[in-house]
This record gives sequence, C-alpha cells and structure tokens, in this order.
Amino acid sequence: MIDIYIFSKPLQYLNIKNLVSKKINNTDELIIIGNFFNAKLYYNKIKEYDSYWNSITFFESRRSAYISLINKKIRFLYLDRDHGIDYFFLKFLSFEKLRVYEEGYGTYRPTQKVDGFRSQFKEFIVNLFGSGRGIGQSPLCSQLIVYYPNFYAKENNQLGYTAELVNFDSSFEENLLKNRILFDKIFSTDSYIKSIKNKKVFFYATTWTIDYTIIQTIVSQMRNGDIFIIKPHPHIKEHLDFDSSDIYILNTPNLLEFILIELKSNNNDITVYHQNSTSMAYLQSINSINIPTSNLVQNEDYSRFYNFLRENE
Repeated sequence: MIDIYIFSKPLQYLNIKNLVSKKINNTDELIIIGNFFNAKLYYNKIKEYDSYWNSITFFESRRSAYISLINKKIRFLYLDRDHGIDYFFLKFLSFEKLRVYEEGYGTYRPTQKVDGFRSQFKEFIVNLFGSGRGIGQSPLCSQLIVYYPNFYAKENNQLGYTAELVNFDSSFEENLLKNRILFDKIFSTDSYIKSIKNKKVFFYATTWTIDYTIIQTIVSQMRNGDIFIIKPHPHIKEHLDFDSSDIYILNTPNLLEFILIELKSNNNDITVYHQNSTSMAYLQSINSINIPTSNLVQNEDYSRFYNFLRENE
C-alpha cells in the first residue's frame, strides 16, 4: 500500500516536504492540482529536482485527481481539506487513514454561518453530508497536522472534532532552511529581485483579487529611487501588466517567502502590504501592513491568529 500527498498551491508543497522530512519510504506518490499560476512549470521543476517521490502526477482539477484514485489501495492520504465537495469525493476512496495538513491560517477557521439563500444551501449540504464545520472535522479525518495545535483547539473547541491534533516535524522557518537548496531550485528567485540592494522596497502581496486602492496608497508614498513590487496570488492565472515603469510585476512562479528573505538578506528596507496573508503571519520579522478586507469576521479571525503567533514565537 502507498501513501499519497496532494497539493493545489505552492505553500502546500512546502508543508508536504515538512511531512516527509524523516521518511525514507520511496513508494510515496505526489499529486499536483494545477489550479494556480504556472502550475505546469512547478510540476516539471519538482519532477526534475525532487527525487524523493516514487511518482509525481499532474491533474487540472481536484475532481479528476480524486477519480484517478478510486481503485487505488491507499495507506495514508494527505491533503489540505476534508469538507464540502471534497468530503463527497473522499467517501468513494479506499484509504486506511486520512491525514489533513495545514495550508495556512484558514485551516484554523471554523466555517461561519452567514445569511442568504446560497449560504443557507451550502449549510444544508454540509449538514447533509456530515462533513463538519471546518477543516479537519469530517468523520473521515483521523489526524490534523498543524503548526499550532493549541490555537486550533482554542478556535474549534465547540465543534466536537475527533481528529488527533499533531504538530509538524519542524517549524515553518526550520523547514524552509532545511530544504533551502531544493526550494531554491524549484522556486528560483527572479534575477531582478536578486539585484535589489540597499533600497526602500514597497511590496504588495495580493489576494485572489487586486485592490487598486492599495496600489494607489503605495504609489503616493514613493520617493525617487524607491522600488514597488507586486506579487500576484498564485490563483491569479492571467499574466498581469501595468502601464507604469514604477511598478514591477512578479509574474514568475516565485514563492513569496523566498522573495522576501532574499530582499531582506540584501539589506533592503521592506514594507509589505497584504490582506490577511498567512506568509506575513509566519514572517513577522519583516515589516508589514495588513489592510482589512470587507469580511469583518475573517479580519477578526486573522488578527487572533497573527497575535497568537506573535505572543508564542
């Protein structure tokens, strides 16, 4: 029997490498879901540089990935979610244990009840399938692997989850350092980023949508010689362009964590603008400004997460 690991965004791959850091079993299989920018390029790079895996397979959607696994005998299945439509597909798979791993601060957030027909319908489906009100809370999940088990327990103690809470082998930062050589090959930093030294750098890490008021705010603060970089979210698939020589768009498949570490190591004064970014919660040594979103509940959840990390690091 085999262990299968599934990821659908670059940050999840980092966390998967944290799960296999102490394993020597070469029968493990990796599945990449290609719903993020330049996913095929990541797939090819991982195939070229990460020799750990017995096989690496690419699918355009979660549905096609799940369907491919229907007749497989799986020991442990690792993925980032176990509720909603994913729970429906998981019920058709044959595995001994489902292990859900953290993908970011959203893992810690229970699903919120909100008004509206569409939301009520989704609530009805969740209750019908019995998939739980948050990640790691379906009856199929035997283990939830997170960086901060105590925070998850605190946020979800009223929801009756039954999964065992387990910590990763290493902290997020330790995992980056441990796999630095491999990650440098796969997430090779843009040559322009490497050339920036001793500068004032404004950085905008977007969500799934671009907030142009944030761009206007940054531009209004810039002085001659300052640098402005925009890093689109991995799920923004289109190639972005702005009619301005003052803005540099990172359309290449670089990972935010490595870009910021590179800029910091070159003695740059960095200010990162973001909206509830998991990466900035993890990298609190880098100056950042969180711009609230229109979702007040999400803003409050992120604030608790950010402050918990600040107080417990």
